[in-house]
Amino acid sequence: MEDEGKSRRQLLRELALLRRKVAELATSEAARKQAEETLAAERNLLRTLMDGLPDPVFVKDTDGRYLATNPAHARVAGLASPEQVVGKRDLDLFHDESVRRYFYADDQHVLTSGEPLISREQMVIDADGQERWFLTSKVPLRDAGGSVVGLVGVSRDITQRKRAEEALEEYSERLVEIVEERTRELREAQEELLRKEKLALLGEVAGAMSHELRNPLGAIKNAVYYLNMVLEAPDPEVRDTLDILNLEVGNCARIVQDLLDFARSRPPVHVQIEVNDTVRGALSDIPVPEGVEVVAELDEGLPPILADALQLNQVFGNIITNAFQAMPQGGRLLVRSRAAEGEGVAISFTDTGVGISEENLGKMFEPLFTTKARGIGLGLAAVRLLLERHGGKVEVESELGRGSTFTVWLPVGGALDRPSPGPRA
Repeated sequence: MEDEGKSRRQLLRELALLRRKVAELATSEAARKQAEETLAAERNLLRTLMDGLPDPVFVKDTDGRYLATNPAHARVAGLASPEQVVGKRDLDLFHDESVRRYFYADDQHVLTSGEPLISREQMVIDADGQERWFLTSKVPLRDAGGSVVGLVGVSRDITQRKRAEEALEEYSERLVEIVEERTRELREAQEELLRKEKLALLGEVAGAMSHELRNPLGAIKNAVYYLNMVLEAPDPEVRDTLDILNLEVGNCARIVQDLLDFARSRPPVHVQIEVNDTVRGALSDIPVPEGVEVVAELDEGLPPILADALQLNQVFGNIITNAFQAMPQGGRLLVRSRAAEGEGVAISFTDTGVGISEENLGKMFEPLFTTKARGIGLGLAAVRLLLERHGGKVEVESELGRGSTFTVWLPVGGALDRPSPGPRA
């Protein structure tokens, strides 16, 4: 009887324990279901947020495979849905090798160091072959124990901003070019105005000086002539002195004539002329120095031009004289004429003289600039002035020790508009 009581009590205790376990199981199942519902809700919320974001969002495992992504990211990869991205890696999605390597390097940094990468600019070639720029941040994904099991990334499309920055930079560069161009034009206009003012003042001074110098020079020349007449057998030293006086008076007279020509420069009288005849006339007017060979290659098919023959004779004569002076040890002067574009003619004078330095090329047509021991630097200035009045121009190319080429451009009728291959006078 006593054993039977014990068995009954034992059975009741086991039954109570069983009931508690059943209750615990019921509570645990309810908690599990609640947890599953909460997790499902969180997943739905996360999916809703990811799908609704306009920026690409993605999750990768430690092998670089996509665990989750959103439609924005799928579109960049050229796929229709995020499900097509899951399980793939960047090498499956992007064909540009440099982009794949760039993505891989960033992923490895986050996965191995456990440190985030924030706001990294990345360029991607999308499915349409277009360059797109993104500002990407990646952070490590950790498990409950704190170990890195993947990464989470989000990118913002900054393509429009980058293009706007590039356009702004291009516009800034263009603006700098425009400012520099306008500054250069203003400087050239100021230099041209200053040049014209100098020419006007020089003309006045030259006219006054030439008149003042002509009379004493004439008196000296007459005195030399008289002495040569009255001295029947002068000493050699006296004869040499008179010859030197006569030579120097001639040099001074030429300088005075240059001043007068420059000061009295009149508007050209345009008549129809053959430019080759004017070239030949200028060549015949100037004695050829010993040791200098002159070669003329003139195109006989050139059309007549409207010009002032006397002024062109002075232009060609000044250039020829300048060429002879550049060949003190002898050399060769090649004169050519040819038809030019734009209904014009070109006459070039090429010497084998000493040449002109780069520094002096831009100064040689300025009044009173000269590198010679004699002369006052008006010959080439007169060339420039006379050609401008004809609607033409002169250009020069030179190399030290090899010689120079002066090219005269003249229009047949109106002004000549031709790009300049060399320094323009």
